[in-house]
Amino acid sequence: SFNVSPSPFGIYLNKIGCFCFEKQTLKAGEKQEMLVRFEVDKDLPENVDALTLSYTFFRVKSDT
Repeated sequence: SFNVSPSPFGIYLNKIGCFCFEKQTLKAGEKQEMLVRFEVDKDLPENVDALTLSYTFFRVKSDT
């Protein structure tokens, strides 16, 4: 799942391409470069100095 901080301004961050659009499986210890392409809306208020986009990964049981 993803999070934008400060949260009220998440509406100004538009994901165009994201690793999260497709199911991916990582094995224990495996490394993967995961790309995100986004743009910040030109209407972002001027008093916002920074947006932080973060992701949380969760363990799931295998369906195999």
